Amino acid sequence: MSNYINAEVRDISAYASSSGYLEVSFDTSDGEWLPDQHKGELIIEIHGKPHIATVGIKPSNRIYLHSRMKTTFGHTRWREVLRELGCKHGDALRFEVVEPRRKVRLSEVLRGEGPPPRPGPRPQVRQYK
Repeated sequence: MSNYINAEVRDISAYASSSGYLEVSFDTSDGEWLPDQHKGELIIEIHGKPHIATVGIKPSNRIYLHSRMKTTFGHTRWREVLRELGCKHGDALRFEVVEPRRKVRLSEVLRGEGPPPRPGPRPQVRQYK
């Protein structure tokens, strides 16, 4: 029997405006399926293509994936992959766990099943140019 975990898609630059700086984060209860160290590598298969992402694990945050990923063609960023998938803030990604702590496979995009938008700007908004 397969195990699945969900990840939320969030726009971390601001809650009220949509700048498109998207991040992928997991619930801390899913930590048993993910690498157990900060910057541990996770292979994510998307449409049959492997992407190597690193996991961010900090006590003050949810478990998240660092923006920059390695691919067979070089590097890419999550925001680019998520845009290609048509994702936006408030969506979720369902992953099938292929090999615990090592590899997951994107199974589906769950539209509108992630975090709801929060009113007002986020305090200490990061500026990315």
